[in-house]
Amino acid sequence: MMQSFLIAAKRRFIHLGAAAVLLASCTSPPVPTDTFYNLTAGRAVVSAGGSSISGTVEVPPFRAEGVVNERAIIYRQSDTTQKQYTYHYWSEPPSIMLQRSLIDAVRASKTFDQAAAPEFRADRDYELIGTLRRLEHVVGSGAGKVIVEFDIGLRRIRGNDSLLLKTYRTERTAGRGVSGAVSAMSTALDELLSDMIKDIAAAGG
Repeated sequence: MMQSFLIAAKRRFIHLGAAAVLLASCTSPPVPTDTFYNLTAGRAVVSAGGSSISGTVEVPPFRAEGVVNERAIIYRQSDTTQKQYTYHYWSEPPSIMLQRSLIDAVRASKTFDQAAAPEFRADRDYELIGTLRRLEHVVGSGAGKVIVEFDIGLRRIRGNDSLLLKTYRTERTAGRGVSGAVSAMSTALDELLSDMIKDIAAAGG
């Protein structure tokens, strides 16, 4: 009798343990999944007016070093500390995304006859290079803000003449969450590219 009681109690304990494990698995939060983001800037830039610069401009990928060119999106809580969001990534390295935005802006504005990346091996007349300094979400109270900053250099190949060398920087209030920050970055980048197009038109005129 005692042995039967012990066997029944053991089975009951096993069943209760299995039920507890099943219940825990049902109530556990889902594992987060990775989300990838694109910059949508460049195509909305309008012409600065006036005639275009005759010739083809080559636009290589932006120069970028350290975490600023990694695919994990950067956020900042202080002037001295940068961190990377978990599960939130750029679809491509920022240096490539900004290159494509810059090419789109130059083509949309018709600033030059043609604009191309180096891999097309076009017979270039100008070179437009950029260095990415900051592309980050500054968090704090509320939704925070974004900061976009980069250097631009334009030179004429024949004669190696420097036509433009300038730093472009802006801050913009961000919507909530990472998606809101990415949207604000795209808008901020469009504003800076519009300013750049005007400067190029003035320099080339």
